Amino acid sequence: MKNYAILLFYQKYKLILFPLAMISSSIILIFFVIIPQVNRLLDTNRNIGELNKKNAFLETKAQELEVLDAEDLQEKLNLALVALPQETDFANLIGVILNLTSQSQFSLLSFQTDKVDPQAGSKSSAYGVKLGLSGPKETLETLLSDIEKNSRVMKVTSVEYTAVRADEPIDVNLGIEMYYSPIPSSLGAVDTPLPKLSEKDETIIATLARNVQPALVSQISVGGPRGKANPFE
Repeated sequence: MKNYAILLFYQKYKLILFPLAMISSSIILIFFVIIPQVNRLLDTNRNIGELNKKNAFLETKAQELEVLDAEDLQEKLNLALVALPQETDFANLIGVILNLTSQSQFSLLSFQTDKVDPQAGSKSSAYGVKLGLSGPKETLETLLSDIEKNSRVMKVTSVEYTAVRADEPIDVNLGIEMYYSPIPSSLGAVDTPLPKLSEKDETIIATLARNVQPALVSQISVGGPRGKANPFE
């Protein structure tokens, strides 16, 4: 009796039930099979496009690296390190100070260093130098100007002097800030553009090349791992 009722129901509504079943099957097929597959295909095409762009970028970067002049870059680096050393470098600093003071007929009486708090947002570090000098008053202004204009990046922060008579040497207490900046350990990720010198950078390097003594450039060496070699390797 139950089966007969079902059969009658089917016979009566078969023109509606069959299309409804087809529509339901199509909807299930679309949502659970077709749409996920289409999304996977779109993701795959997107990933392929990104990989192609990255590959083209890396090929361009590799070509740029191939044409770089290593000797020219090393020379520019050495010039930059004369102006802004990668470390405190007290030995060369004393030589610079002695050269500047002697040109202005000053004698170096004392030399002290002091740490300077880094400025917010500054990429370089600094330390203070306090000098005790003795020399003619008329050349003091020249000495201060030479310090500010020197290839080594430094700044006069304080000047104090005393003089007993006009024809006697003056005693000067001079404060200077000396700047240095460690060389970055990385030039960025592989997928970042290759750093390049700007026109302003090239101008500064050209100015340094004209003013810096070749002997100073030849003394520069880029810091790296230090210490005694492992005898067991």
